[in-house]
Amino acid sequence: MKKLIKILSIVMLLSILVACSKEEETYNQEETYNQEKTYNQDESNNQEVISIIRHPEAIDYTVEYPEYYKEKEDKLPEKNDFGYDIRSTDLTSIDLTADYDKLLNASFDSKTIWPSILPAGFDPSEIMNLYKNPGLNVRSLQDRGITGKGVGIAIIDTTLLVDHTEYKDQLKYYNEHRINEDEPASLHGAAVASIAVGKSVGVAPGADLYYVADNWNNDDHTNGFAAEDINEILDLNETLPNKNRIRVISISWGYDDTIKEGHEKIEQAFIRAKNEGVLVLSPSIDSRENLGFFGLEKIPLSDPDDYNNYTDNVFGGNMTKYNISVPMSFRTMASPTGENDYAVYSQGGISWATPYLAGLYVLACQVYPDITYDQFWKLAYDTSRNSKGVYNGKGYMANYIVNPVAIIDELEKMSN
Repeated sequence: MKKLIKILSIVMLLSILVACSKEEETYNQEETYNQEKTYNQDESNNQEVISIIRHPEAIDYTVEYPEYYKEKEDKLPEKNDFGYDIRSTDLTSIDLTADYDKLLNASFDSKTIWPSILPAGFDPSEIMNLYKNPGLNVRSLQDRGITGKGVGIAIIDTTLLVDHTEYKDQLKYYNEHRINEDEPASLHGAAVASIAVGKSVGVAPGADLYYVADNWNNDDHTNGFAAEDINEILDLNETLPNKNRIRVISISWGYDDTIKEGHEKIEQAFIRAKNEGVLVLSPSIDSRENLGFFGLEKIPLSDPDDYNNYTDNVFGGNMTKYNISVPMSFRTMASPTGENDYAVYSQGGISWATPYLAGLYVLACQVYPDITYDQFWKLAYDTSRNSKGVYNGKGYMANYIVNPVAIIDELEKMSN
């Protein structure tokens, strides 16, 4: 179990997948919003690859964490930060017919092996396709050609399965620091990259992706390491054509800028990025800017484009002058287990909200290149919507939900 404990501690450091589970909603098999959509390579900017330092191998969870999978041979696991974690699990010997509620709150992937009989209304492939939709009508913008084409987005995170079909054509740069040379691809890296620029699951599938992988497990140096990574991206940005420059760096990690070693270095990196017109987006942005964002909980199996299906604002910084919220739970993302594999995560966290918001900012930059992130945040706040409804007999309301279509419509008026 030592390896499992280690990986879970890293997950906690990155603020990953901490969410309250929701109860089920009956699924109507006749719904048509589960159709998959993929954007072709010609939607991307087609800039040449600058450097791919390594191609990490796909991870096999059953080999990396055999003790954990041995515990799941004849029963569903206990609920954890992934809900009921049945990723890459052989379920053929388990009777799941009475476990509809648990399965709705389960995380599974392309390598999950299902029994021949499942609860009525639970179809893993249909659910996986449904959850690929970024939601909030983002796909309608992509249909209009607003895909982030020509704009650069950078991500600093853990190891990446660089050849995954969701983002391999968008990936222009991949580097690593403090990573073992045989370390396989990570859950977190594939997830955040696909949320941002994934062809079928991402917000900005036409953007150019620049990625730096790092190991921040050493708390004493985390801020200094992050500063090095930010400066590497900013240095790289100086070599790019002005029209294709990186506009946002997405980091799904919060930091304490007054305690940990290296806080002065990271503050200097933030200042440099701001002076160079690059938004460094992290869950703790509210500690340095009067801007805040939150993740949204959602009713399972509901239409992700319907605002009233988002139930709570959770997992974010403090309330600020301009607050906005984006989806984070019940999502399908690229899986690090194979180049064509996907994973469904029922639980969400601010780690998933960060690249979603970064992708949305990239869409805004495509439409209105002169926008600043202060202008974007205010516009996102001014055009935001609320949800309201009743679920399982209880009323709910979520605030500050971004309205991507309204944001882009306003920016198109400004650009004309």
